[in-house]
Amino acid sequence: MKKQLLARAIFAGAALAATVLPAQATPITWHLDGVTFSDGATASGSFVYDADTGSGSLFNIVTTAGVLPAFTYDTSNSGLYSNGFGPNAISFFANTGYRYFTLSFFDALTNAGGTRAINFASSWDCDNCGTYRRVTGGSVTSLAAEVPEPATALLMLPMLGFLAARRRKQ
Repeated sequence: MKKQLLARAIFAGAALAATVLPAQATPITWHLDGVTFSDGATASGSFVYDADTGSGSLFNIVTTAGVLPAFTYDTSNSGLYSNGFGPNAISFFANTGYRYFTLSFFDALTNAGGTRAINFASSWDCDNCGTYRRVTGGSVTSLAAEVPEPATALLMLPMLGFLAARRRKQ
């Protein structure tokens, strides 16, 4: 009798927690795919972006030489800024303040992942924009993180307890 009462109490607590706890969004990693410039150079790499907060981190974007020298935008020498050059845009600014790389998308980056086409008309790499090159190809892709919501995990606890108690009886 006490075991049934305990199991019911655990289940009720988990059900209550499921209605109170919000889902936790997770920033995801976006990868540059086939990004090319008007001078034949390329860009590759990835960045972590949280669409809920509009903030990015852990980026490493490598551009090859063309009309501009090769450059690596990473957290040691650059910053990532969201929507600086319009909606659905991210920019990587070198700490020197001169070199920057802007990617603009037709659709917003989300924490659901997917593929986003680059808006070539408003995406470029430049050195104080005296010398620049336009993005002429590519996209960014990501898979959303498969992390269960805390409420889902709490709902699984009573079932695990029930299975363990049933196994002990047998």
